[in-house]
Amino acid sequence: MHGLRLTGGGMVLSLLILGSVEARPLHVAGSPPGPQIYLSGQNTQYVVRFDGPVDHRTSVLFITRGSVVVETLPPSHDTQTNVLAAAAPRLPAGQYVLHWVVRSFPDGEETDGSSGFAVPQ
Repeated sequence: MHGLRLTGGGMVLSLLILGSVEARPLHVAGSPPGPQIYLSGQNTQYVVRFDGPVDHRTSVLFITRGSVVVETLPPSHDTQTNVLAAAAPRLPAGQYVLHWVVRSFPDGEETDGSSGFAVPQ
């Protein structure tokens, strides 16, 4: 980490603290609760905020229409530690469901969820 230096004792203390953290599922947080979807011209931004840090490398967002996956969205790594965000071209008008599968960091507890949304004409 930039600007952080641990001595041998500090490293052991850090490892003990991390080792005592229980795995727990993440919950969607934010105001308003649930994902935020921003339509802007021909692009869409999908944002899901959680109540703890997520592992961006192993988490995924995807969109379905009916039972068909229409878009798989790799999360951006340039977000806050508790946010999954992705951008994609705007979908055709219709009803969709945004799904997420996230792993908490550092314990790797997997949580999934979904939320419906509509793209207007």
